[in-house]
Amino acid sequence: IRKVTKNIISVPGKSFRTLTPFINACSLCGLCGVVCPTDLDMSAVNGPARRIMCDQGLMPPAIHHFALEDMRHSNSDSSAFARNQPGFDKSAHLFFPGCQLAASLPHKVIAAYDLLTTRLPGGVGVMTGCCGAPALWSGRQALHEQTIVDVERRWKAMGEPRLILACPTCELALQQGLPQAQTVSLWQVLDEMEPPARPALGHGEPLALHDSCTARTNRAAQDAAR
Repeated sequence: IRKVTKNIISVPGKSFRTLTPFINACSLCGLCGVVCPTDLDMSAVNGPARRIMCDQGLMPPAIHHFALEDMRHSNSDSSAFARNQPGFDKSAHLFFPGCQLAASLPHKVIAAYDLLTTRLPGGVGVMTGCCGAPALWSGRQALHEQTIVDVERRWKAMGEPRLILACPTCELALQQGLPQAQTVSLWQVLDEMEPPARPALGHGEPLALHDSCTARTNRAAQDAAR
């Protein structure tokens, strides 16, 4: 913590910011605080350090350029939209697949949405875009707040529906940034459907299921996936 602090208050010509790579290498997952015998969570140190460095113009922009450009494209007019289910003027549910799933497996997003519209009453809207996590992770506080405002505006325009989230990072980000919205994991929604989909998984081999860092404390989603 002392070295991180020194990196922030370093005086040009008298000392060097040698810990910038360390500050940015932290994934802010909080696992260190879970396993540390003194509960020291470095995400509570490195996250604010990034925000301070960005606010003071000390953070090299190239470090987070790719992630921020990815977020900008995901939230641009060419990628982001919000629509009610055809035949409905508002939505009881709103499917938010997140930017990465929509970009890498769009056919899975379509299949999940088609299933939701046939099983859930009241209309299921769909909203694409990014939850703002890259802005939060990179220390761009103002950009993150503006992203949440945009998500909130589209969510309210659709009648403040329940958010069905495919990405655990989106779920955590929107629970913190949009606490007034009801959120639920797509896994939980699928698990509640009767009968649940249970595809064949090979020939009886053991199956390993890895929970993402942001789902570490989300036992409901973990259990539903299993």
